[in-house]
Amino acid sequence: MNKTLMIFLSAVLLLGAAAMTAQEAPQKSNVPAEDMPPGPPPMPRMKSPHDYFMEKLTPAERDEITKLIREKKFPELKTRMHELFMKYRPEEDKRVSTLSEKYLAARTEEEKAQIRKELEAAIRIQFAKRMEFTKRNISDAEEQLKTAEKRLKRLKEHYERNQKKSEEIIQMRLKWMCTPKSERRKLRPPRDGRKGPPPQERFEKQK
Repeated sequence: MNKTLMIFLSAVLLLGAAAMTAQEAPQKSNVPAEDMPPGPPPMPRMKSPHDYFMEKLTPAERDEITKLIREKKFPELKTRMHELFMKYRPEEDKRVSTLSEKYLAARTEEEKAQIRKELEAAIRIQFAKRMEFTKRNISDAEEQLKTAEKRLKRLKEHYERNQKKSEEIIQMRLKWMCTPKSERRKLRPPRDGRKGPPPQERFEKQK
């Protein structure tokens, strides 16, 4: 599978997933803090070559791609994505392609030898750039791993906390759902810094 087709498929999947997420996103629920303690923040996503490519596009170009996908004009989308890929590809990639074409068009061995040296130097630069990109991804992955370990710890603590208070949470949820919406605000625990008993004591008083 060539790079252009991969980018094309990535764009389709990315925008399709975004549309599904927007449609399926649940509405914010007014529930007490005891019911739904704040969970850990989402993990940062490591950028892919496709992400870096899409960042280079202008707003008008992104809108154009989105429109082609929505209209299901996939042949035109593939052609346009290829044009944009060729337009925004790194300079070192452009130089390697140019020198390769020059080498293949050369007629004398002397000319080919000279171009081959330039091509080798350009490929070394291209390789170094790609290694640098991979190194950044390794660093990002290490940060993701640290974040994942912290998130796992918080999830376990969250689970254990809720498991110990399961009956209290269930009863509070039941009380909440049996209370008219206009009066549910009274069941909310006081915010930090405000006067009022702790949530657990408040719950006991309201039984």
